[in-house]
Amino acid sequence: MNDDKSGLNNDPRKTIIVMPAFNEEESIRHTLDNIISQNLGFDIVVVNDGSRDNTASEVLKSGIDILNLPCNLGYGAAVETGFRYAIKNGYSRVVLMDADGQHDPKYIRSMADAMDSDKFDVIIGSRFRGDVNYTIPKIRKLGMVFFRNIVKIMTKQDIQDVTSGFQLLNRKAVMFLLNENYPSDYPDSDVIAKLLLVGFRVSEVPVTIHAREKGLSMHSSKLKITYYIYKMVLSLLLVALTYRMNKRLQKEVEY
Repeated sequence: MNDDKSGLNNDPRKTIIVMPAFNEEESIRHTLDNIISQNLGFDIVVVNDGSRDNTASEVLKSGIDILNLPCNLGYGAAVETGFRYAIKNGYSRVVLMDADGQHDPKYIRSMADAMDSDKFDVIIGSRFRGDVNYTIPKIRKLGMVFFRNIVKIMTKQDIQDVTSGFQLLNRKAVMFLLNENYPSDYPDSDVIAKLLLVGFRVSEVPVTIHAREKGLSMHSSKLKITYYIYKMVLSLLLVALTYRMNKRLQKEVEY
């Protein structure tokens, strides 16, 4: 730990993998073993979001650090907990990935290399620049294309996979998001749009996304998908309005 006032170490090698998990007892051991087998030299922490199964005990069997939330607070709250843990413990970068086996850890190294070589703030593991080893339901695929186009219109930048949860973020991006009321349920394309609008450098690395090994996705029902789309549209509108308002206020102050 150094004297960096941000609470994050400047050493880019001080990286932690943050993995939110909710009822993932059937997949998480295999996912963690796959990460460990890559010999990345990165620490790992699992944020157990109030799981009602044996997720916690499976993580402990792997010898991985775990943060247990008192109840199911939602994916966004679990991510925020992991981010705050990273800041408190002096990490300079955070890899965000799922516990269900969809995100292949063999691509983490290429994501880190891309950040190091081109000085990006955020690297997205992009299934649309890589491969998808499962059939994406039609309604979800349409939603992905819809939100990609909305973000492109808002930011004038073409990020192919704005809904990917496989990400590498540097300390500036992590701290910015924590100061911006990080969404408690579905942080998604709205977060990417916000980062782009305020000037963070975001890029994509091709990855292969696999089918869930076992268990249910957080988008497993029509009701959840409908709520997700409704919430994300409203959130993107709020991001756009807030950005415009801040730009106007900035101009008024300069005038």
